[in-house]
Amino acid sequence: MKVKITYEEILTKEVEVEIKDDMPFDDFARKLYRDEKIVLTADDLQITSFMIETTEWSGDWSKI
Repeated sequence: MKVKITYEEILTKEVEVEIKDDMPFDDFARKLYRDEKIVLTADDLQITSFMIETTEWSGDWSKI
């Protein structure tokens, strides 16, 4: 029997940074992340969930 398991992790990190007055906050936040200046690790893990599906049955999200 084939079983599909989907895992989802939610990681959270709070940082405080200096930003230029003329730069949009959301652009700055995206750039920090894309440039890998902010890296989330296992220490930032908040929640892990999984969902199991088969051809005959589909479960709901369960927390680990």
